[in-house]
Amino acid sequence: MKKLNEMGCTIIYTSHYMEEVEEICTRIAIIDHGKIIAEGTKEQLEAIITDTKDIWLEIRGMDRLNKQHLQDIPGVKAVQCEENMIKISSDISVNNLNEIVQCLINDGVEIRSLEDKSPNLETVFLALTGRNLRD
Repeated sequence: MKKLNEMGCTIIYTSHYMEEVEEICTRIAIIDHGKIIAEGTKEQLEAIITDTKDIWLEIRGMDRLNKQHLQDIPGVKAVQCEENMIKISSDISVNNLNEIVQCLINDGVEIRSLEDKSPNLETVFLALTGRNLRD
């Protein structure tokens, strides 16, 4: 299907498996009770429900962290710290992950794990319909 689409063919693909939809489709329509309730690219649909992504970092060296350095990074809206975890809320349209990681490295903070909790299509579907995909 990807190959056909790359060759210019339009393919109508229906699925409840949003991971597949994210992988295959360039334009997406969310249908609820037989009616299109939203359509667009993955990014456009995500922007309907939020303009923020959350980045969670497990770190070692919280005492070396300069929170202000993170807050000065373009797109960063909020920084919360607790024990060995940092939650950074950032503008979804700003690609600043490299700057965040570099800032922590420069402060001498060891990154143990990182999780980007940007919304996905399943989150969008649930927010728009109020129903799980399996309902």
